Amino acid sequence: MNSNTFNSAFNHLTLDETLDILIQNQFFLDNNIPESLIEIPQEKLRKANWLCSILSLSSEESHQQKALNFSTLCYLQNNDDLFLRNCYLTQSRTGNIPLGKHLAGLFDEDNFSNSFSTLLDFEVGLQRYNSIINIADHGFVTTRFQKRLWEALHNEKNNISISAPTSSGKSYIIQNYIINKSHISKSFRAVYIVPSRALIYQVSASFKRNLKDEGIVVRTGFGNDDNEISKKEIIVVTPERCLKLLELSSNSASSTEIDVIFIDEIQNVEKGSRGILLEYILKELYTRWPNAKLVTAGPYLERSENLLLELKVESVTPQMTTLSPVFQLKTVISASKQNKKALKASIVSPSGRIIDLNVKTMSSLFSKIKNNPGEALAHIVNIFGNDSKNIIYSHRTDTAENWAIKISENGKNVVKEILDERINELIAYLSEEVHEKYSLIRCLKNGVAFHHSGLPDIARTEIEDIYSNSSDILNLVCTSTLLEGVNLPAKKIFLIKPKTANSDLSDFDFGNLIGRAGRMSEHLYGSIYCIELDEEPWAKEKLTNDFSKEIISATGKALTENLDDLKIALMMDPKYIKANEGIAYTISILRHKLIQDKNELQEYLTTRKVDEADSKVIISQLKQNEASIIIPKELLALNPLVDPLLQDKFFRDIAQNGLNKWLITALPFNTKDITSAQEQREVAFEERNFYGQFEHVAEALNNIFDIVSEANNNSNYSTYTIRQIVRDTVPWIRGSSYKVLIERELEGVTEEDVVNRVDSAVRRVTKSINKNVRFLMVKYFKLWSDILKHFMSEEDIETHKYILNLCNMIEMGTDNPRGLELISKGITRTVALALVKRIPQSYTGSLDNWIQVNAKFVLPHLYLKHLINLGYKISN
Repeated sequence: MNSNTFNSAFNHLTLDETLDILIQNQFFLDNNIPESLIEIPQEKLRKANWLCSILSLSSEESHQQKALNFSTLCYLQNNDDLFLRNCYLTQSRTGNIPLGKHLAGLFDEDNFSNSFSTLLDFEVGLQRYNSIINIADHGFVTTRFQKRLWEALHNEKNNISISAPTSSGKSYIIQNYIINKSHISKSFRAVYIVPSRALIYQVSASFKRNLKDEGIVVRTGFGNDDNEISKKEIIVVTPERCLKLLELSSNSASSTEIDVIFIDEIQNVEKGSRGILLEYILKELYTRWPNAKLVTAGPYLERSENLLLELKVESVTPQMTTLSPVFQLKTVISASKQNKKALKASIVSPSGRIIDLNVKTMSSLFSKIKNNPGEALAHIVNIFGNDSKNIIYSHRTDTAENWAIKISENGKNVVKEILDERINELIAYLSEEVHEKYSLIRCLKNGVAFHHSGLPDIARTEIEDIYSNSSDILNLVCTSTLLEGVNLPAKKIFLIKPKTANSDLSDFDFGNLIGRAGRMSEHLYGSIYCIELDEEPWAKEKLTNDFSKEIISATGKALTENLDDLKIALMMDPKYIKANEGIAYTISILRHKLIQDKNELQEYLTTRKVDEADSKVIISQLKQNEASIIIPKELLALNPLVDPLLQDKFFRDIAQNGLNKWLITALPFNTKDITSAQEQREVAFEERNFYGQFEHVAEALNNIFDIVSEANNNSNYSTYTIRQIVRDTVPWIRGSSYKVLIERELEGVTEEDVVNRVDSAVRRVTKSINKNVRFLMVKYFKLWSDILKHFMSEEDIETHKYILNLCNMIEMGTDNPRGLELISKGITRTVALALVKRIPQSYTGSLDNWIQVNAKFVLPHLYLKHLINLGYKISN
């Protein structure tokens, strides 16, 4: 067939009119209003079906998408073998065979229940055979895009940039590719970069569950002495933890080869300091291991290969699709001041039209949406999500918690008399680790939860698991953690504010977010409900806009959109330009490049389209300070996001004044801090306990690097001081639970007022731990360790190696070597510290062996499940 035939079918009025009726009917079925269903004349339906059978043969993805949407809607609304077979035939022709698992009655065990006809039987049989991928003794069915990606990964020598919708299963293929390569190779090493610590556990646990070869190590971190290299290993880390890998490769006499480098959610290269770090990591990994296959992935990316080409990555092949396998019902719910007892539902039809309907309500929701969105959501979720699993998006952590409370308190959410065992276990954990009055506990009793980066790791992963695999949590209120790739399959998503914490939600992020509604492995379709006021419309435009974009790195933006501000900042003391992360970190990168390789700096500016005149100004300004820098450039390279001028200032201080006021000699596990912090400040540095010495060093580092300005950047809390940050850091290093820190926040609060204050105390503590402690203090104490070691003999480094590992203790939250080892294996901090308390100090064997034999006797079931998910074979 020629393109005119396909275009004629695509634009045919009969098809569009039928789709408009089908989408209305799906809305009625989605919300249990069967009496409103509209009958479609059989002749019209058959004609539309014929038109879609034509579209399913087109090579245009927009044509395939329309055919797929039509066949899905017909199947969902017709209990008829004809539409069942037509739906699968369309799935087969458009390359979406895995969706067939959702078609009830299609298969009898592994065979089709009924014949399609001789020719069609051959067609669908061949398509299904060609879609299968085999790993060892296991085969699985893939989409056409997944199969194409699989073949490119195995057969092409080129690096690959992937752009595909959220529900396309790209990460699934990458993980299976890495597993397959690890099985068939004599030696194999992959680096898998994830955007957040939360995803380290999710991805590493997935690898460990699916790996059958016990000789393959899954690593999630590195200790100071962690130079042991396995023949086969998969390293799952954030960009921050990847810095340690780069450092180890620099120090190793014979750097081990890396075969595959995968960077997920590559669009994060646009975001501030961590985007700049991700860009640096990408470039360094490729430079050091140019023979590795480099793969990046993200959703809705235009010209996704351009970022890699800009970074001088050679031979890049894009793998792209815009086809979304899962149908989405997209609806705008609008409240009007004039029509108080009705809501307007505007449905986005696959025809491209907007269909308006009225939905009666028992009460007015206009004022609630305007003034109390949490209460409005409680009513709206009950109307439109009463019998499904729902995700409610919130732009802030505190509002997520407040909305979850409102939803859980709604009259239709009744406290269960007998709670599921897993909910009881989670409640017991939260009471012990966080606080018994924490609002999440009250929410869980009503089948509601909230999910954000401030939750302890084990609570967050358990909520994800319960929500994904049971009906004990039906409503989950989430923040932008959903945009970071956390896999939470939802039948319906509700949005009332298109914002992130500090800005409007971009079209790209909006598309990425709603892509979570309906997952190919779980659903045939998903629903999105956007709530607005008729006087403040936003949703129709968001739902119909193009979600795609071309990535512009954070450094690229600083050198184009913010170039004038950057040139001004170049003339300032670097200590005072931290308010704009993008500019501050870009300047740091530019200074590093000038010092390391002047030619690379010029090339770097050219590839970012900085014109010759501006390049001269930038280089001239950078050179004014370069001559005075005395810190060795190989030492500078260990901390690429810290400005060289500030590093040089620190280096000079030690060179001139020695290590005496910088080297901490007291040990953190000596907890006999019987004197107050104030009394400690009045004695000589060398006589202070660990708290006193650590505070002194942190204050001295802050005087040079202005750590608190980074801590207070975009903070929703009162201004942090360096002493407050130290007050959070030291107990964290010593293994204190969140509860210890939270109860300290609540000192002096009356018993009656604790319920009202506990959530804000939890948010302040977890925010400080995640940003100030586990990011900023880790960054600056890593630099502290690197520079101190430069001035120390090998003998001195060996003597003080424990304290020089302080940055790892800060990140992992323990000063215990066994705890550090367990956490670096992917075990969450809470479980690792529980194990440390129970493993006899006299035990000298393998920690893994002890866990597999003894854990069941000493740990709660919730902790055991965590270990089992990580691949530990716990003895019965």
